Amino acid sequence: MEKIKFKTLPFFLGLLFFLFVPFIVDASTLYISPTTANYSEGDRVSVDIKISGNTPLNAASGVVVFPPENFSIESISKNKSVFNFWVEEPSFSKTTGTVSFEGVFISESNLVSGTVLSVNLSAKKSGSGNIVFKSGQ
Repeated sequence: MEKIKFKTLPFFLGLLFFLFVPFIVDASTLYISPTTANYSEGDRVSVDIKISGNTPLNAASGVVVFPPENFSIESISKNKSVFNFWVEEPSFSKTTGTVSFEGVFISESNLVSGTVLSVNLSAKKSGSGNIVFKSGQ
């Protein structure tokens, strides 16, 4: 059996380093605006689902959950959307408090920042509630 020569050891250590060190990914971010607020019963609220980033992107999808005990989803609007093609037409469920979407941005430049959807809500009671992404990519 032949021993590993000292000259090949740095090569193998370097190879292991590159195989097991995580790579940094600079991706776009889906977020909700405004992030926090307090409302009174009956208030009409508009919440934007937005995207921002410095890397090219051509599609995004997600499911956003609004607490149904706090808010009733009245409508969604894609009028100001940065996306110009919808793989899955934006939809919502009043009973589960979810909004889902899957959009595509078709352009020569794939840099996207702006509003994906606007969600119009009605506050069912005073206070605040957590609006979160159930999924997003």
